[in-house]
Amino acid sequence: MESAFNADKRLFDNLVSKEEIALELGVTTKTISNWMSAGKIPSIKIGRKNFALRSVLRVWLDSQRKKANRK
Repeated sequence: MESAFNADKRLFDNLVSKEEIALELGVTTKTISNWMSAGKIPSIKIGRKNFALRSVLRVWLDSQRKKANRK
């Protein structure tokens, strides 16, 4: 049986910060903040910080690549 601590740790391992996303995409954290506020990147707010779920971010990135390839 999985402990509550392990379940919480697994959840937090799945969170990606604005800083991590900005670094990977080569844009500023302000750009990521704007995209999150506009709903372009699905995000969740915990306290004062916004995060993306790694699995949701992966799907979003795939959809962005497909859109770019159609042009």
